[in-house]
Amino acid sequence: MSDRQVRNHGLPPGGVDLWYTPVAKACDAQLLEAYRSLLTTAESQQAARFVFDKHRHQYLVTRALVRTTLSHYYDVQPEDWVFAPDEFGKPHVVGPIKLPLAFNISHSEGLVICGVADLPLLGVDVERVDRSIQPLTIAKRFFARPEVAYLDRLDEIRRREAFFQIWTLKEAYIKACGKGFSLPLADFAFQLAPDAPTTIAFLADLQDDPQRWQFVQLQLAPYCLAIAARCEQRGALPLRVGQSVPLHEADVLQALDTGGGKSVVAL
Repeated sequence: MSDRQVRNHGLPPGGVDLWYTPVAKACDAQLLEAYRSLLTTAESQQAARFVFDKHRHQYLVTRALVRTTLSHYYDVQPEDWVFAPDEFGKPHVVGPIKLPLAFNISHSEGLVICGVADLPLLGVDVERVDRSIQPLTIAKRFFARPEVAYLDRLDEIRRREAFFQIWTLKEAYIKACGKGFSLPLADFAFQLAPDAPTTIAFLADLQDDPQRWQFVQLQLAPYCLAIAARCEQRGALPLRVGQSVPLHEADVLQALDTGGGKSVVAL
């Protein structure tokens, strides 16, 4: 283990920090050129493969956010982080230091998020909710039966809201586990209840313990975000949220009350 020290904001024990970047706030030409300078050759080649400028732009912001976020905690320059995917494609830090923190990134059109945790497993997901979908049709194809039954009982407005809550929770959980969509979405179900923690139930032999997971949801209109964290402690998950424009400015992290398993923040 390197002797490089944690700097700036140390994570609370067992806590999660979530940083988000509105892509529209990271559009200055000089800033984007600085983001390009952080990329590896492979990342630069990936950026060049995007057909549309908006997708290339979001990719640059995503890579810059994860690199600068990790450098917020360790004395490593953003361009020096080395990543490698595991067998399921989940990226891990392989240099220049061994990273004891978990991290995960997600993006939806116009927003990029990066979560960092003093925990063994972490997954985050964000989805834009103002798009045209058929919630029940999608749920019947991918969700667990109890989730479909729950959505079927709701009115149209609440069904749409609950669909995105469940979808982001599922994505966050499978990303935390690191197995991607090799883990069938119908093999586990989320239970949503007003003013109560969100819980997970396993419907197949997944060899997991629902008591070891905590879930938090946030609304940043027009986005729905979910956090899945595997942790041992009881009680509310320590969570802080901050906005970051990589290499430009970052808000002070604000602690949120996650006692009910749900939080609301605004851009």
